[in-house]
Amino acid sequence: MNRFLFIIVCLSFQCINAQQFDYSLLNKANGLSVNSVLNICQDQDGFLWAGTTYGLNRYDGNSCTQFFTEDGLNSNFITWVNTDNKGTLWVGTNKGVNQFYQNQFITIPVQFLLLTIVYSYKN
Repeated sequence: MNRFLFIIVCLSFQCINAQQFDYSLLNKANGLSVNSVLNICQDQDGFLWAGTTYGLNRYDGNSCTQFFTEDGLNSNFITWVNTDNKGTLWVGTNKGVNQFYQNQFITIPVQFLLLTIVYSYKN
């Protein structure tokens, strides 16, 4: 009986706190480069970045901008996207790491990343 009452109380709180959210479906038909999204992050400016199996996509709330190797990425297969505490966007691909700096992509050599990690670990 106590379990039943507990479940009823929990469900009633769930109904009271329920909110209605507006959302949009993003897919290839309305702006994404491909439907296979592997990673999503939001930057400090509010843009949503979606790493896909074919390109990087930036969503501003209305439309998507697509980025490919022609735009400076070292690969179109995006495995992860993230920002650091300074707001810098980092993009991992199957061929390495890119940094989005002043509206352009910079490929970071793997050797530099390893030295940075070792140096950070020692200090």
